[in-house]
Amino acid sequence: MVTRVNEREKQKEDDKEKNRQNIENQRRISWQTHEDDVSSFIKDQCRIYGIEYIGPEEFPDKLKPDNSILISDRYVIFDAKSPKDSEDTSAFINGINTKVKQQVKYIKLSAVKKDIYLVVPSNLYKEIPKTQYQQGSYDVWIITLEQIPVMLAHFKETMDYNDFDGLSPEDRDALVKELGAYAFNLRRKLMIDGYFGKQFLQVLKNTKNNLSEELYNEIEQAVKNLGDSLPTKRSGKPLSLDSVDQDIKEINFMSQQIGIPTPPEKEES
Repeated sequence: MVTRVNEREKQKEDDKEKNRQNIENQRRISWQTHEDDVSSFIKDQCRIYGIEYIGPEEFPDKLKPDNSILISDRYVIFDAKSPKDSEDTSAFINGINTKVKQQVKYIKLSAVKKDIYLVVPSNLYKEIPKTQYQQGSYDVWIITLEQIPVMLAHFKETMDYNDFDGLSPEDRDALVKELGAYAFNLRRKLMIDGYFGKQFLQVLKNTKNNLSEELYNEIEQAVKNLGDSLPTKRSGKPLSLDSVDQDIKEINFMSQQIGIPTPPEKEES
């Protein structure tokens, strides 16, 4: 009896290992053409966006990255990375940190942007624990083919923006990052303010619904008295729930026009 149980357990383990090997072998087939696939894809996307593609032969240095593109006289590097014939998935992932540090050789070139992209197979991406590696003077990003079109669209937009004329490449990069951080945090603040505005408004509406009319009218009179005591009145408008509700709706509408998520409108009961 014990022998049969052990045999079944061993068979389960053997089947699991066989399945793992099958998956690994299927992955290896795609890895063999990964570098060529990445180069071909970036070339096609560069033609679509009107961006100059630079292959290893055209790169103006003895160092030869797999792929680069020219953005405002600076090179953005896309290095294709996939497991070698002797590597399995875990060995490749464990070696990512080494591959990241190796990119410092490109950063020493003044014409290279300080963000370098390692393009890995899509079927490995979810297993890689980190996708951004800050290395002091430069950043390395782990990406897949699917992310490249969005990135090229962004690069094209910055190329077409003329207000950066007169800035050095380093100052231009710093300004883009600074403005990006500013825009992100401002949108985040507006989104949070919109959320709490809706929550507080709902509390006020609940107060109106749950109190007696007499008590609620007394509270409204106290609100009016406070408004009347302010040095500068708010355009002569009463600070009513309806006016607050309308203001919040207008703010949410304007936020939505620039892509800021806003709380959904609730149906009035």
